[in-house]
Amino acid sequence: MKLIKSLAFVAAVAVAGVAGVASAVPPGLLYEKYYYTDATYTTVVGHQLDRCVNGNVGSGTLHGSKSDYVIATAVGECPGGYW
Repeated sequence: MKLIKSLAFVAAVAVAGVAGVASAVPPGLLYEKYYYTDATYTTVVGHQLDRCVNGNVGSGTLHGSKSDYVIATAVGECPGGYW
């Protein structure tokens, strides 16, 4: 029984992998993020710009520090799996 479950899992992973290759990934948005000290959004404590890594959106270098108070603005697109 354990062998059957293992084989079913392997088959499901293989099918999912093939399906992922066959479908194109839509473009992802790149964001520029500014982090602030508090809810007044007056003092910036950090800045981060997303980057495109092998067709996927990735976090860029954080300058400063993150906080719960963030304003994120879409600044571009990453082409996704189209290339």
